[in-house]
Amino acid sequence: MTTGSRKYTVYIRDSLGCIDSQQFELLVPIDLTIDLEAEVEIVLGQKWTLQPILNFSPGRIQWYPSEEGLSCSDCLEPEVDLVAFTDLQIAHY
Repeated sequence: MTTGSRKYTVYIRDSLGCIDSQQFELLVPIDLTIDLEAEVEIVLGQKWTLQPILNFSPGRIQWYPSEEGLSCSDCLEPEVDLVAFTDLQIAHY
């Protein structure tokens, strides 16, 4: 995903004084964001599905810590079944 592009021209002069130029365009990427509820209170025994909101399509997702009551550690929306207070983090690659 990009927010636009910018055009540039490179000029090259050789040892004989000949000049050549090449135009090219660089794409400007968007800022990637992942939004998730900052805090969720879950009653012991209750399950909750995490539903992050992304402004991009991730290649790979990883939740940390992966062994803390998640139905999957590498899916976008894992179901949570925790038995103690836990901080979870999400990373994308």
